[in-house]
Formats: sequence, structure tokens, C-alpha cells
Amino acid sequence: MHRHTVRIVLYEATMPDYLTLYAEAERLGFTDVIVADDGRLYKMPPGEYDIVSPLNAFAVRELAQMAASATGRNNAVLVTEAGIRTWFNLLPLN
Repeated sequence: MHRHTVRIVLYEATMPDYLTLYAEAERLGFTDVIVADDGRLYKMPPGEYDIVSPLNAFAVRELAQMAASATGRNNAVLVTEAGIRTWFNLLPLN
């Protein structure tokens, strides 16, 4: 399995566009919550998603583009295969 961090930007988007993006991304297997080594959950920054799947980065990009395109807005997608991740000051969920 591969873990990818995905950034999706919607240009000239409205809040309903972002709600559509979130719902479609979730339907396709993306989440905006990450789990720390100690099991605590954290909310990723807006527009950032995580996905764990057998897909390579190119296939994940295609999925992310599908989610972004569901909004009807121009968009940009960046996919990085994640190894070690570290963060600061993300909002804890539990």
C-alpha cells in the first residue's frame, strides 16, 4: 500500500464548490484527517488530503482530478508519495 499526500486547489471557487470537492474526494477514498504515531487524529490544512491505496502517484492524481473536476471549477492537483511526515499546529480531532 502507498500513502499519498494530495493538494487540490480550486480557482475562483465558492464554499459550495469546496463542499462538493470534499464529498467527491471522500467518495473516492481521500480523507483530510491524518493519524499521528500515538493514534491521535489531526485535521489537515484546507485543500490537503491523504489517501492510502495500492495506486501509484499517477493514478492517485487521476482520482484527485476527478474529485476536483466534479466542482466545475478550474483546478490544480499536486500528489506526493508520503514517507515520513511531520507537522506543526494542526487541529487535533480527539
